[in-house]
Amino acid sequence: MLKDYQYDVFLSHRSVNKPWVETLARNLKNSGLKVFFDKWHCELIRQAGEREIEGK
Repeated sequence: MLKDYQYDVFLSHRSVNKPWVETLARNLKNSGLKVFFDKWHCELIRQAGEREIEGK
C-alpha cells in the first residue's frame, strides 16, 4: 500500500548546482509533480520567522 506523501520529489543538491536544479524543479512542478526545493520552501519559513520576531 502506498502512503500519501506531501511531496513526490525532494531535490538535494550542492549550492553551485542550484540554478540548474531550480530549472529541474520548475519543469517537474509544471509536469504535475509536488516538488520540495529548498529555495522555495526554506525562504517561506525564514520569512515567517522574521515576521514572528518583528511581531507582525
